[in-house]
Amino acid sequence: MELIFFSINEIKKEKNILKGSVESARRIYKDVSVDYITPKHIGFTSLDKLHDTKHSIIYFSEKEFPNSWNCDCHLHSIKKIFCKHILAVFIRLNKDKRFLKKFKKTSL
Repeated sequence: MELIFFSINEIKKEKNILKGSVESARRIYKDVSVDYITPKHIGFTSLDKLHDTKHSIIYFSEKEFPNSWNCDCHLHSIKKIFCKHILAVFIRLNKDKRFLKKFKKTSL
């Protein structure tokens, strides 16, 4: 499965991303973890210790980017823009190239 996401430079240039979301994503990216990997989906969890929140992010390989990314937070669910939780996943994937290799693929 090919994972499609923004590079850190693309995040900085993207006009449809709130500046505050980028700053918050930089703060929480180390608290992103992988829940599961299947042949078509990857489930992530993003923790925000400052606000004591936890959100689920899912990557759907069968959907076209940017619709391939989904978060259960209010901002993404209502406005359909990249939230800090999805951006934190992007930053984690950019900074830690071995991040996904630590997990085995499973089937549902």
